[in-house]
Amino acid sequence: MSQPDLSIPSKAPALTRRHEDLPNALYSLVPLSDEDLKVACDYMNREHRKLTDQEPIHPAPNADFAGHPLRDVFNHHLELGHGGQWDPIYFLTITTLDWRATGILLVTMSNKQDEKPDLLFIDPEQARLKIASMDVGNTTWEDELESNWGSPRDGLKKGTGPRQSKSLQDEHTDSLAE
Repeated sequence: MSQPDLSIPSKAPALTRRHEDLPNALYSLVPLSDEDLKVACDYMNREHRKLTDQEPIHPAPNADFAGHPLRDVFNHHLELGHGGQWDPIYFLTITTLDWRATGILLVTMSNKQDEKPDLLFIDPEQARLKIASMDVGNTTWEDELESNWGSPRDGLKKGTGPRQSKSLQDEHTDSLAE
């Protein structure tokens, strides 16, 4: 299977975040059954459920984007987020069948004037906790970029491990020198 196109637009329309907790949508760029998507959500909600008894990550309506570019998911989520039933700012996407090992793609639509849409790979077990931490201001998007599994925007590939690892830093430094 070929690598999915992970490009996204450089701008998103202004989005307003509602004050109550809205669920995060999960999409897939690879063929997964509805049951597989539910298993993925359950896996990603485990740590958050221990703290709150809530399950905030759910398969999005029309979550199957197998064979489509991420831009299609982005555009679909813009419509979904404007409906007021789903978190309009963050969504998650499975990009490989081996998502537990390679990570989940977290996309921000960004609701701040000086920021733009962005994406990074995160540990699936920590997905909802990372989003919650950014929601309450404990961490920022830039903090997450520095401490997670990498971002396609800077040449880091999913599944290469935490960005703080020495081998990954060497690999990144080497790629900048080329």
